[in-house]
Amino acid sequence: LFQVAYILIKFANSPRPDLWVLERSVDFGSTYSPWQYFAHSKVDCLEQFGQEANRAITRDDDVLCTTDYSRIVPLENGEVVVSLINGRPGTKNFTFSHTLREFTKATNIRLRFLRTNTLLGHLISKAQRDPTVTRRPLYVGTTTGSKNAIYKGEPGFLINCSQTAFPFLQGFKIGTRIIKDISIGGRCVCNGHAEVCSANNPEKLLMEPLTCNCHGHAIDCYYDPEVERQQASLNSQGIYAGGGVCIDCQHNTAGVNCEKCAKGYYRPYDVPVHAPDGCIRKFRSNLVCLRLQGGHRAKF
Repeated sequence: LFQVAYILIKFANSPRPDLWVLERSVDFGSTYSPWQYFAHSKVDCLEQFGQEANRAITRDDDVLCTTDYSRIVPLENGEVVVSLINGRPGTKNFTFSHTLREFTKATNIRLRFLRTNTLLGHLISKAQRDPTVTRRPLYVGTTTGSKNAIYKGEPGFLINCSQTAFPFLQGFKIGTRIIKDISIGGRCVCNGHAEVCSANNPEKLLMEPLTCNCHGHAIDCYYDPEVERQQASLNSQGIYAGGGVCIDCQHNTAGVNCEKCAKGYYRPYDVPVHAPDGCIRKFRSNLVCLRLQGGHRAKF
């Protein structure tokens, strides 16, 4: 099971599809549900999918219909970029947004093409036709670790993520004629305790979960992808990696790893960070010094 952040599809020598659906499965391909709709016009979004085109995102699990990627141009080397996280209400607090975490989960991804974008070669006179342009095979390719998907006579791709290791499409070969590359960014649903997803045995952990490094000042922690991106968390092996954030730091400590003293406390220079009584309260002096005549000072 994966959590997908974005999908980038690069086309080769044909326009991008006119009408299609990006779908996901969370039960290894038994059922699929829409992730995002793509249409040529606002009318298509409404009539084909019952969705308002290009509407603002208001929920973490909103399924959108966009008209940004179905134009006839570019005729070649077009791209489709799908971000499943950016712009959603829970983007900045992904760890605590159950809805967004569930919305990004997938075991399989399917591209269901419903209508192609053509160069209208059938309207060109026979003498003027260039078959290398007007008679190209559309959206058909060979795949490794996946299957061709057919819907209402239209071909597409069925990507079985459970058969691949991270990144998603390792060993995935795209047909050289139309789609030249698919990139998927995401992570395994391992709660931050692994770097690679192994599909040989989904029930077996790739590695034993690592405990958070809270220097003995906390027992619980949570995973924060932004902390991992900034390499701001020190793991139990003494390396700045992972995204563990300690919860409810004790002993007057604070910080991602309970490595700092809380406000109003300080740690003497020679006291180790894991000392339970290392953070000492700061005392404020109420003494006021006044300079007297003759250069003498008095304290009150």
